[in-house]
Amino acid sequence: IGPPPTLPRSPRLASITGAVDSRRLPSPTRGGGVVTAVTRTRNQSVRGVDDAVVTVSDASIPLTNAQLSFSLPSALPLPFTEGESVTYDAESGGGGGPNFRAAYEVRAADGSLLLSISHPLEGWTVEQGARHEPSRGSDYDTYNLDVRFEHGGASVTVGSGEWASLSTPGGEFLVWGSAAEREWHGSGSYPPGYLAGWLDFAIVRTR
Repeated sequence: IGPPPTLPRSPRLASITGAVDSRRLPSPTRGGGVVTAVTRTRNQSVRGVDDAVVTVSDASIPLTNAQLSFSLPSALPLPFTEGESVTYDAESGGGGGPNFRAAYEVRAADGSLLLSISHPLEGWTVEQGARHEPSRGSDYDTYNLDVRFEHGGASVTVGSGEWASLSTPGGEFLVWGSAAEREWHGSGSYPPGYLAGWLDFAIVRTR
């Protein structure tokens, strides 16, 4: 029995470059309310990337304003607007220090998914795919991996760091994935911030 066939990758969306990333948890980490403000500014360090802050106000709890903070490609529209009611759930996505990541899930009032940043989702499969030739280093080799998305019988596979569109019975989405494995062959201890591997992703509803 040979290896399973490799699914074809989706054509890359050249108009969208960059990752979706969050390094800050909101307070509280779970809640809901009305989007009362959306700010979006150009990231000063990475070209083609914006920093977004979405303020969600819970009218049932006075003075409760949660701020959802994340970065995203400048060409990528946000899936929600001011005045819209949403629920959100955020948790640590792992890592420490400069490698800390926050995982987000944001849904509309009717429960439909608007945004996920590396947050586990019921009914979705996001998994590592094919392994590619490594980038070799003095202490370790890094293998990029494809990322496969599946929901409602529809699926798509993207190369690490790429975007693709996915049409599902539950809506139209743009998806991005980044995955890698590292093989250590150095001597001594791991350097600060070393990661043996990762699987990061974003799912963004389009309208």
